[in-house]
Amino acid sequence: HWCPPCKVFTPKLAETYKKIVAKRSDFEIVLVSSDHEEAEFKEYFGGMPWLSLPFGNKDGKDELNARFEVEGIPTLVIIGPDGKTITTEARDAVGADPEGADFPWVPKLVEDVENKGGQLNETTALVAFCEGVKSEDVDKIKTALTQEAEEALKAAEAAEEDADLIFCTSINKEGRIGAQVRQLCGLGEVEVGKVRMAILDIPGDGGYYVYGGEE
Repeated sequence: HWCPPCKVFTPKLAETYKKIVAKRSDFEIVLVSSDHEEAEFKEYFGGMPWLSLPFGNKDGKDELNARFEVEGIPTLVIIGPDGKTITTEARDAVGADPEGADFPWVPKLVEDVENKGGQLNETTALVAFCEGVKSEDVDKIKTALTQEAEEALKAAEAAEEDADLIFCTSINKEGRIGAQVRQLCGLGEVEVGKVRMAILDIPGDGGYYVYGGEE
């Protein structure tokens, strides 16, 4: 297939899809294809267990892309029964939760950075690196970040704007995205008992700010 990321993601999504539909009947996927030729579409869609927008429905495709601000593929959007968008970041959710245990993946105010790979490229992020601390301390950090995230969300809603900062933790020492962000910010190896915090602005100029405090 001409889209390597789609070729990698689709089989994973199919496995998660089967697990979700085995447990509930109110879930369906509708493919919105970006294939250039109908033969490409038929070959690729032929192996999928879900529905599809008819090939050639360019107006429908363009309308959906605009509504959900699709900038790259594959993108997976979850829509609730009321027609409201639950999340446009479900691609990351499938990777982090292949069993679909947390479906429909309602966004949390504070997420593990491993679940935010795509959004880090689009939104400024505050990341707390907690890989070397005890679980009870991680919980305290999450509580503090949640309070800050709630205040930021209230301010954005009052201004009738989208929140311009996401809050994340990096907990897993083996986490791929956390390790990449740690390296990008020049934080070095994980230190036992030490929490580091950084603000990462990839969509801006790719800059970052690392908190220099020790507490």
